[in-house]
Amino acid sequence: MSCIDLGRREIYFGDTYDDFIPLPESSHQDNLTLPSFIPGIAKGLRISLPQRPNAIYAISLSKIVGCGGNVVIDSLDVLREKLGLPFGARLALVGTAKDCILEALWKVSDTDHSWEKIARLGFDFVVGLSYSVWDEQPRLDQIRNQDRNLQIHDRFANLGVPSIPFLYPFDDSDYRAVFKWLGDRPDINKVAILAQYYKKPHQFRQLLRNMRAIQDGAKRPLEFVVVGAAKQNKIAALMNEFAATVITWKPFQAALHGLRTTENLHHPPGDILRLGMSREELVTHNIERYFGRCEELRQAGSKRRRLGKELPDGKNKVA
Repeated sequence: MSCIDLGRREIYFGDTYDDFIPLPESSHQDNLTLPSFIPGIAKGLRISLPQRPNAIYAISLSKIVGCGGNVVIDSLDVLREKLGLPFGARLALVGTAKDCILEALWKVSDTDHSWEKIARLGFDFVVGLSYSVWDEQPRLDQIRNQDRNLQIHDRFANLGVPSIPFLYPFDDSDYRAVFKWLGDRPDINKVAILAQYYKKPHQFRQLLRNMRAIQDGAKRPLEFVVVGAAKQNKIAALMNEFAATVITWKPFQAALHGLRTTENLHHPPGDILRLGMSREELVTHNIERYFGRCEELRQAGSKRRRLGKELPDGKNKVA
């Protein structure tokens, strides 16, 4: 919905700006130690990672919120069973979903006590909501959606849930607002970036520039949780420049379609080795491949960044 009439727009924005949300005393991030890779999980396959009993799995908001916006899960044990995960598996909520579900959730969140219900579920942490910020949106809609993403962080943090905010700065004024927001919350050391729409090379270069601007403007070290990066060259570029954790559903979805992850994180349909593997075997194999490769790339990137501090500016960056 986008209103041209300013009177209607004021009413439309009331559900965003009328509530007073206290500044959180803590974002509860200090106790979060994130791995290089967190696999996104959907239903359809049973998963067993015997070598990683403490693995964290990511689920999208659409797995706990219905089309009408109501929270439809009241127990993580029920959710684990539906998703084919081991009992007690650690879960993180990533606030990605279709815009219609996000808007429906926002509409009923007060009457349904949605944030409180989600907080009580007991996720290890929440990666905030991802209200869209598109180039073609009216400017006020861009601002409102960015503000909603930041408000969700504060709501969950005030409920005691470790919360990582999605950042979507669009222009210089957005960056200034984000830097002020971060300045008011000095304990935040992890922020999330949605990378799945930066597919083409020039788009991905823009994503890296955006992340550099956020890191530079924050004036403190940040860890980036990058949602949606799946190709090895992109993960390597991210790890080379930033302390990062990658969340992607690619290895799960590939297994669901009978594809095997190779050493270079490719999924060739002509790979004959996949033919002798069940989908449950494929999903375990694929996730382990991503775990191993992402950790290698993180370690190499960390070493490169340490060495890069001794080089002239720009020598260790992808333009």
